[in-house]
Amino acid sequence: LYMNKIEIENIENLEILGIGSESKVYQYKDEAIKIFMNKSAIKNKEKKIILIHDLNIKNIVKPNNIIINSKGKTIGYSLNKIETNFDENLWHYNTNTNSLDKKIEKLKALEETLKELHKNNITMVDFNYFNFLLDKEDNLNIIDSDNYRVGKLKEDLKPILFYKYYKKKYGKIDENYDKFAYGMQILITLPFLPFLMDYFSETPKDNLIETIINDLDINSKLKDYFYNLLDPKTENEYIGSRLDLLSSSRPYIKNKRSK
Repeated sequence: LYMNKIEIENIENLEILGIGSESKVYQYKDEAIKIFMNKSAIKNKEKKIILIHDLNIKNIVKPNNIIINSKGKTIGYSLNKIETNFDENLWHYNTNTNSLDKKIEKLKALEETLKELHKNNITMVDFNYFNFLLDKEDNLNIIDSDNYRVGKLKEDLKPILFYKYYKKKYGKIDENYDKFAYGMQILITLPFLPFLMDYFSETPKDNLIETIINDLDINSKLKDYFYNLLDPKTENEYIGSRLDLLSSSRPYIKNKRSK
């Protein structure tokens, strides 16, 4: 496997597009380049982006080229720049006027991507909603694949969606974590769970799933749906085929915590 390498000088003079917890993103010609700030993770990331570059998985924005410095050391990678309307991501779908059916369409697209990743022994892990971008044609574009778990190459960024809770309770991070985090993404995006951060401080860790399900002001059929989705000890299945249950859940259902 091989990726083209490009040396770029004076990166700090380029237009900056964004800053994350472990990288900076710049504009370079017609592409975006992601420059790693955590030098200790670069070797692991380089191996992963080379493997992901060779795959063709729908909705994943693949790495294009490895970026090196003047000493030939890898410092990041380039990728297609996604042209979006301001702040267009799955979280934005929580706050704007898009219909419930349109939100479900995007969540189904996310699930199809997860299935393809899992077939290739890749776990997404990083379910930061800012990674799920919607372009001007309203297509889903998923970035930051360098953070994924690829085979035995581990994730580099601890994700925000109850990662510590899940790892403590179930012991390992694998595709079942993706299904759990995908369920959380559904609750946030629709939104059945608009005050997600409440559960970090208020909920006993051992009863997290039960507390969340009990807080949902929905019928028992939907509660069973979400319980199966969030608890990897139950069915361990992809649940998106049952998202149609939500399409018929009108009027729009709100969480009990909404006041």
